[in-house]
Amino acid sequence: MYFGYLVAMRLLLSFVLSLTLLPLMAQTWGDSVVKESIGAVTWRVAGGTTDLPVVDLRRDIPLILTFDDLSETVETYGYRLVHCNKNWESSELSDLDFLDGFNDGTIEEFEYSFNTTVDYVHYEIAFPNEDVRWRISGNYVLIVYQNGDAEDVVLTRRFMVVDPVFSIEARSLTPRNVKYSQTHQEIEFIVAHEGVTLENPRSTISAVLMQNDRWDNAITDIEPLFVKPEQMIFDYRDKLIFPAGKEFRFVDLRSFRFKADGVYQLEEKDEGYDVMLYLDPDRRKAGYQFYEDANGGFIIDNIHERDDAVQGDYADVTFSIQAEQPFPDDHAVYLLGQMNNWQPNEEFKMEYNNRHSAYETTVQLKQGFYEYAYGLQQPKTKGFLTSTFDGDWYETENNYTILVYYTPFGSQYDQLLGVMTFSNR
Repeated sequence: MYFGYLVAMRLLLSFVLSLTLLPLMAQTWGDSVVKESIGAVTWRVAGGTTDLPVVDLRRDIPLILTFDDLSETVETYGYRLVHCNKNWESSELSDLDFLDGFNDGTIEEFEYSFNTTVDYVHYEIAFPNEDVRWRISGNYVLIVYQNGDAEDVVLTRRFMVVDPVFSIEARSLTPRNVKYSQTHQEIEFIVAHEGVTLENPRSTISAVLMQNDRWDNAITDIEPLFVKPEQMIFDYRDKLIFPAGKEFRFVDLRSFRFKADGVYQLEEKDEGYDVMLYLDPDRRKAGYQFYEDANGGFIIDNIHERDDAVQGDYADVTFSIQAEQPFPDDHAVYLLGQMNNWQPNEEFKMEYNNRHSAYETTVQLKQGFYEYAYGLQQPKTKGFLTSTFDGDWYETENNYTILVYYTPFGSQYDQLLGVMTFSNR
């Protein structure tokens, strides 16, 4: 009797909280870090390193969120999950439609940093867990908030739950348009749905194509070009193409005892470490050179200690990129990569230094290995142009991800029924 009362009260509390969140949820969602003291956020499939956060609805492999709070004090962090449509707008589903359990939990696992110059508290939580589990496929957003106030958002992270009904075959090819043949990569793919009947695929099927897990330049709302029995063909001439870029720049920050690759100066101070990297050159005229990379990913790692989570230290790291002249005021240069989710965060915005003829910025990073690029943001242009500092070479190795959504007539949400990631090499 008492247990039933507790369950009923918790369900009521969850319902009331969901009503208070309606104004908050009526928006388009993305990846963000709102609280300035939050660092080293990772959001990955268990056992993965730099993977896109996609989980299989039919398999019990969790997503794990980790982050540090450099304010040093233990905070009470709560979380909620939001179901979204294919465009990352909040869907109209209630919590009971897409979740089993209670959609208002607390992050209870935390540890204090140990033997570091910068003190922090490390937090970790896995999803699904004993309190909440998703029921349907689609796009989701994890919201972390503080002090019991769901509108006091600390960070948000996107993820996808796929029900793998479709199989996908894809390939990269040289663009047919000679204009792009030496600088771009074109993708075509086929989606098979053997034994599955679809309603009017040209109206109910929509695909998304991403390069290196980037949402800023993703190609969205792709309809099938040809529809055959149990097969849909996406073969658009000169539409599904991306600038090829170059292999990513990188810096090794796994040790603060010695200068590793990319480090020009390393200094320990009472309040932490200062790291200055070598001036990065403009690579547009440099020849293409292949080397294995993680396509802009990063890992948290400390080669001297056993526990990277609480024994990894922080440093103020200065990046700089050669530029003979500053760009116009309505242009902006950003340091970009998975470390900031390819977002134009103010901390990663670069300022021009006339003395050094370079754009510079200093960001606080935890020990690890980081890959990055420099991107130019132009007015009224989607995404960032990394070719401004690197050029584009068709030989470059890139990862491509295809997401296929199905929205039958009368459905209240977009089902994610196929996901594939592949390398163009």
